[in-house]
Amino acid sequence: MAFLVLIVAAFFAISAVTALRPARWWPSGRYPFVLGWLVGELPVPILALQLILLGLLVIVGWPRTPWLRWGDVLLPSFVIVSNVVLIASHLRARSAVSLAFTSTSDDVYRPRYLRWWRTASGAVRAPASWTVLRDLAYGPHAHQRLDLWRTTTTPAKAPVILHFHGGSWTSGSKRHPGPVLLHEFVAQGWIVINADYRLAPEYPWPAAAEDAVRALGWVKKNVALHGGDPDRIIVAGGSAGGQLAALVALAPERWCPSDLRGVPNWSLRGCISLYGVLEMTGDEHFWYGKGAGLRALLEPKVFQRHFADEPEVFRASSPIEQIGVDAPPFLVVHGTHDVLVDVGVAQGFVDRFRERALAPIWYVELPLAQHSFDLAGSIRTSATTHAALLFADAVAQVEAPLRPDLLALYQSPPVEVLVEVAPDQWLQASSLARQRGNFYVVTPDNPYSQTTESNEARRAALAELIAARQWNTLPSVNRDPSGHWPSEHGWAFFEVGIDLARAVARAFGQHAFYAVSASGCAVVTTKA
Repeated sequence: MAFLVLIVAAFFAISAVTALRPARWWPSGRYPFVLGWLVGELPVPILALQLILLGLLVIVGWPRTPWLRWGDVLLPSFVIVSNVVLIASHLRARSAVSLAFTSTSDDVYRPRYLRWWRTASGAVRAPASWTVLRDLAYGPHAHQRLDLWRTTTTPAKAPVILHFHGGSWTSGSKRHPGPVLLHEFVAQGWIVINADYRLAPEYPWPAAAEDAVRALGWVKKNVALHGGDPDRIIVAGGSAGGQLAALVALAPERWCPSDLRGVPNWSLRGCISLYGVLEMTGDEHFWYGKGAGLRALLEPKVFQRHFADEPEVFRASSPIEQIGVDAPPFLVVHGTHDVLVDVGVAQGFVDRFRERALAPIWYVELPLAQHSFDLAGSIRTSATTHAALLFADAVAQVEAPLRPDLLALYQSPPVEVLVEVAPDQWLQASSLARQRGNFYVVTPDNPYSQTTESNEARRAALAELIAARQWNTLPSVNRDPSGHWPSEHGWAFFEVGIDLARAVARAFGQHAFYAVSASGCAVVTTKA
């Protein structure tokens, strides 16, 4: 018994050390990942097991051999202390979520299927009354299959989450998707879709990206038949699946198969990336020593080409290189101790997103968390599930349709669109277009649905954004001479494209904006 306690404690101690201080000198991140994940992500059951073994040793009797006696004291003591530290890091995940969602309540959402003993043990189970439609074909290939999850009480026109599994683009399956997060989405009335995709090396890149876009096309076309809302879709994934989800969210047209070019609307409400591979060139500015390991996987197996010969292929597959002004909202979750995808990748993506995109991005950085932390139903996973649901509920709300009578209120005439060309000197927008060329007018105001203070705050926010991006603008006002529609203050945007104007309007909750030319002011809806 004493030898058993010593051996088990030694293994737990090595795992704990690896979880607390993952070594960078390993030839591959897989070794510290395998060693550190068990104790790092399941500290409560490991602590309980260690205490049980010590209790049995007390019952049986302590060994008389001095070195064995001291070993059975020191190693288990180290395991107990280190697991307490790891449990504390799990509890700090709640603070990390609160930091990312500063405007939310302090009350942490508790998944109803994770009772305290399930959270402590890491056990998970499917929600009650759920149904699964398996292996629905979204393409002709045998790997182009997806599962659809819902419950018998899922409401009509439910929001939809499309999930891609991880596995380094070479392994994995929709049957093992990291169920904690997805099960709770089902329980909360979402339709969950898990998609398989073709795997390398049998099917090299860009087969996986093309399949991810094809799966989204199937969802857009068919999910309404299963009770889902094709206008309220978010994509999600972990690791390689996080990279695919991000590419689908940021640049679906780039990877769109030729037979799907006619899909009119690829828009998404948001993207959730869990420890995603959001940079694919192995740039050490983001990877901090792990970039060579990434290229060692991508070059021979996934891409089957060398970065030195075709760097543009690697850059095109990097979500960090595809961030545009019209990117949808993102939630990025990453652990500080991820030994497979360095946390610097997530930090770099978030920083660049905030520089380029107009949509919000939430970033949750988890202390001491490992890659694939969410495979266990731990305290940490409960907190990140809460974060994902907060994000999804925020971005997938039902939008009121732009009714014809409301759209008529935007028409110019009768609405006058004026631009301030000099202090207190206003000119008709179409007259200014004759001088300066076509431009767009965007307002942040919602006079009937927002308070005066709220509109002033939104104007200040847009003014700050304009200054930061150094856009060429002039103040504007949309005025209804009849007085039936309150005046809306905004800005005229010069030398920008319609995509940027639409993105700004959407970011500030607008149904429409104006495209101004010498012939007049045309109303353009924010629906792409």
